[in-house]
Amino acid sequence: MSISAKDLQPEQDAIRRKYGRDWHHSPKALLEVAALWGASIDADTNDCGVFQEGTKETLAQAGRSRAQVVIRQAPNGLWAMSPRYESATRGASAPVSVWNRYAYASREDARRAGALELIEHFREIESATDSVTGEREKRAARQVIAQLERVLTPQLSLF
Repeated sequence: MSISAKDLQPEQDAIRRKYGRDWHHSPKALLEVAALWGASIDADTNDCGVFQEGTKETLAQAGRSRAQVVIRQAPNGLWAMSPRYESATRGASAPVSVWNRYAYASREDARRAGALELIEHFREIESATDSVTGEREKRAARQVIAQLERVLTPQLSLF
């Protein structure tokens, strides 16, 4: 299974260096990084570079644990993705943005990349040694991982 993606970090870092320490306050820096996606501010993103729309898909769920991706196609045809996860004691999410590091060649590439990231988050839960993460949460994490691994496995059609 290969995932086709372009790493935008070198270009993003060059933009950050160009605008110095306050790059995140610069409207010009935002315009330049949005151009990497073929995006324009207001038409495609908000004034922070967050894409205005995306499709949220739940890839796996067990107990109180859920693994999701938000995927959005940029105007240049590339795809941006942000993973979201939650369990009984932890979770994280971020918006799909022009500051995303990777631009994927297809929706399926973005979806599979999200599944890989989510597997890593749930492996951390599964192997947690803290006093907060219980066995039920770890069991749910194992179930979510198994479901996410199925997302990565190509399904053959008999027809």
